[in-house]
Amino acid sequence: MPKSEERSYDDYPFVTESMGRDEGSLSPFTYLCTILIIALLGLTVLYSSSYAKASSCGLPHYWYFFRNLIAAAVGLGAGLILNLLPMKAMRRIWIVLLPLSVLLLVLSLVPSLSDGGVIVIASHRLVSAPMVAFLSFPFLLGSLLEHREGIGIRSVLSSSAVSAVLMILTLFSGGLGWYLMMALTLAVILRIKGMGVLIPLGSLVASIAIAIALSFLFPSILLSPVASSSYPVADGSLYDQELYASLGAIRDGGITGTGLGGGLYKLGVLENPESSFIFASFVEELGYLGAILIAFLLILIAILGARTVSRALAKGDDTVASVVAGLTLFIVLRFAFSMGYASGLLPFPGIMLPFFSYDPAGEAITVASSAVLYRMIHVIGRKHNEKA
Repeated sequence: MPKSEERSYDDYPFVTESMGRDEGSLSPFTYLCTILIIALLGLTVLYSSSYAKASSCGLPHYWYFFRNLIAAAVGLGAGLILNLLPMKAMRRIWIVLLPLSVLLLVLSLVPSLSDGGVIVIASHRLVSAPMVAFLSFPFLLGSLLEHREGIGIRSVLSSSAVSAVLMILTLFSGGLGWYLMMALTLAVILRIKGMGVLIPLGSLVASIAIAIALSFLFPSILLSPVASSSYPVADGSLYDQELYASLGAIRDGGITGTGLGGGLYKLGVLENPESSFIFASFVEELGYLGAILIAFLLILIAILGARTVSRALAKGDDTVASVVAGLTLFIVLRFAFSMGYASGLLPFPGIMLPFFSYDPAGEAITVASSAVLYRMIHVIGRKHNEKA
């Protein structure tokens, strides 16, 4: 009988029979299950939150749900295609993402072509320019700050210049929320690249200082959205009334909620229960326990991402580590900022809840990027278990 041996998969110890093969890390499986739970829950909540609005607009009750479902399928297909690329090509995908991001951000600054950073053509909301820019950020920094014998001054200057342009365009396109998420991502990646704590912290402080200066120079563009969701403010007319409704829905949901489908705020009190304030509708129906479940799943994703970053760094691959960190933050930070806004904790509107909000282009991008992250967790996990 084969001798049993215990192998560590980092997620938890697993005892298996020695059969001449290495199953690798279980992190990919854990991540896949977590993403599937979030995605399925998101589609379910979207239908519950949107059927009444769809019917009132003369649309089929499944309108919002079905379009997001199709977008998720498209995103999954795109993710599978991207996962066929060699890792070397994956590292250089920023060559496509960077010019696309700049183009979309510039177009989003044209009032007739955008609405809150979303490109709008013939009344059709196409894609969020800040989201594409945020997604391109880790690929860009991971490659520009590539170092084998130490990061040179040239790479630091080039990455700093490109990052500054991209972040400032994002600030004016999508607002302070998107800008701060990119600033946090920049600080994390700088730390991953081996820079001391002071440099990432200094970059974060400098980014915030730049945002404050620009906000006071352009208050109508940058400060008005913040003022409308801050409490208290001097002028009551600046209050976002839907945000008040959102807080009421969360409060009325209580610990256990009214039950899936039993919410009342989505029937007309909340104007956008399918998009910006879907978290409020979610908490009203599934309560604080539902919010705790989402928080737990996000923490699990963050832990898996951090472990994969650690594994990549142990193999000396700080580029992949940067991309993994960025893709993890792409999911976690958008959840945090969107939930924080709907709860009245963060004054940064315009960020949809990933996997939940009605946003077909955003849904496709989120699913595709999640598939890419799965592949990187899988590849790095296998390498981590290779014998030296």
